[in-house]
Amino acid sequence: GATSRVAREYIDYAINIGKVPTFLFSRSGRREDFPDSPLILGHIQHDFTSPDWSNVVEALKKVENPRFVYFATRNNAQLRTVHPSGTRGEYNEVNVTPLHKIISLAKGRRSAVVYTSTDLVYGGEGEGFSEKDIPQYPWGYYGHSKHEGELVALGYERGIVIRLANVLGMSGDFL
Repeated sequence: GATSRVAREYIDYAINIGKVPTFLFSRSGRREDFPDSPLILGHIQHDFTSPDWSNVVEALKKVENPRFVYFATRNNAQLRTVHPSGTRGEYNEVNVTPLHKIISLAKGRRSAVVYTSTDLVYGGEGEGFSEKDIPQYPWGYYGHSKHEGELVALGYERGIVIRLANVLGMSGDFL
């Protein structure tokens, strides 16, 4: 979500370097969790697993030419690798299902959708993967759900996938 470390770095870049007007949606964040900038046009708390997206639709009416960047993820770094928790459906509920709604909102405005994924779509073994490599054995439900999200995003003509490698690690944050 918008409160993750990667999202915060992106938001900081967008408003301070790129000078991109930004409207934030987060499941758990509060407006005060984000930088104070005139380029932040607003903030809406939204549960992306909810069937009711009316608050998002209404907020988007105020934004011209939006860029959709989906950072939300259902994971648990420790449990994901040691004791995988949750069901495939629980991971898909956050990592895949909301993309369909996001893409439908983006299509109506001819906007790009950027989906953040992980190198765990390759299974967590090996290194040196590239965009040309096809994931064979994603790592657990998390890796599978992120790969499925990639396929949904890439199925949209303006969909973009960014795979991040071990952003948080097992013992902390190294960004």
